[in-house]
Amino acid sequence: MNLKELKAIHKLQKAGFLEKHNQLIDQGLTNPWINYHHLKKYNGDIHKVILFYNNKEDQKEEKRKNALKTIENLGWLQKHQKLIENGFTESQKNLKILLKTNGDVDNSIEKLRKKQKLKFDKPIQLIMQELGFIIQFEKLKEMGYTNEKKIAKLLFKYEGNLQPILDKYLKINKKNKTCSIKKSLHKHKPKKSSQEDQDFKEKKAELKEKFANFNGKNIHDKKVLKFLSMFNGDIESAIQWLNQIKPQVQTQGQMVLESEILAQY
Repeated sequence: MNLKELKAIHKLQKAGFLEKHNQLIDQGLTNPWINYHHLKKYNGDIHKVILFYNNKEDQKEEKRKNALKTIENLGWLQKHQKLIENGFTESQKNLKILLKTNGDVDNSIEKLRKKQKLKFDKPIQLIMQELGFIIQFEKLKEMGYTNEKKIAKLLFKYEGNLQPILDKYLKINKKNKTCSIKKSLHKHKPKKSSQEDQDFKEKKAELKEKFANFNGKNIHDKKVLKFLSMFNGDIESAIQWLNQIKPQVQTQGQMVLESEILAQY
């Protein structure tokens, strides 16, 4: 049992799920991390966990059948069989690689074998050596890219071509740098003084009060703000202008309201 599995067992024990985990092992469900995750998700209800696993298996079987049917419809059953003979038994993966290689079995086998090597069950440098990417691998490491697994996956994805990998890294670095600058600017943004803050609050309260005077006049807040800005916050001038520009829509009740407002100012 590796360190990761021991950590999962510790979590299961701490959560009180260890006995239920052992029951799941009896059902053939042996991954402690996955068992912990689902037991936690379903509050320790082992029946729900087993039901979830069963449903998942049913979905996998349905996908496998669909992939096999597609292979048959494409006339690739013999090619699929050849892949199986070479140790590649998963219908979905076989369909995917055959589609990618336009039904080229030899090319499919070669790609699947290369991909199989990326399971990292041996030193990454040795894998890169076997794939013929060791020079590119070392070059990227020299350039400061230290995540060996990520480098290996990218080299496999782009078949050892460095240019798209470097473009990808440059794009990520540029994005990270931009985010860092924005955070830095926000962090060092000068704060308002207590007096400025107080002045701002007073102006906000004053504006809110002026907005209240327009209640019942069927004018949108944005237009109110526009009217006030036109007259530098002079509510009397704003209302007089409204009376001149839209007299036909002013009701008698509204005129009375305006008179009351003007009387207050």
